[in-house]
Amino acid sequence: MKTELRIAKHSVLPGQCVVEIWHGGQFIGQVCGADGPGVRVLSKHEVSAKVTPGTVSVAEIAIVPRAAGNGAGR
Repeated sequence: MKTELRIAKHSVLPGQCVVEIWHGGQFIGQVCGADGPGVRVLSKHEVSAKVTPGTVSVAEIAIVPRAAGNGAGR
């Protein structure tokens, strides 16, 4: 299954956008701006991060959707 990113309007802040994260047709999280420099990843599912330092630092965020019937969904 492929992860898909979709631009959407922020539900609380008028004029702001978020990037929704979809996987297998299921909404699993969103990315929005943070209070300082950077971004915030929000999800109702378990989130983990792997950081690879180097010339270009990479932060890979994994979101693990719950099985259907265990509170999955938006």
